[in-house]
Amino acid sequence: MNQQISRFLRSEVMGRWQVEPVHLAEIDVTRESLIRFLQDTFEFSRSRATLEIDTLLFELEEKLRCASGSSALVRQIPAA
Repeated sequence: MNQQISRFLRSEVMGRWQVEPVHLAEIDVTRESLIRFLQDTFEFSRSRATLEIDTLLFELEEKLRCASGSSALVRQIPAA
């Protein structure tokens, strides 16, 4: 995955859940690793963590599509 996209996603996660950068620095920014991160950090159930990450990714895709006319950046995020 593009480093710029990874930094952008980490920034969005830090802002949404008020996480310190050090906590995200070592995880892969994939859908699955972000789900596990929410489960481990906030003790979210699997279904809640999945819903939270899917909502985040959907919202980011919408923002990017509006800003650039394309959602190609979010589609580069690997599922696992």
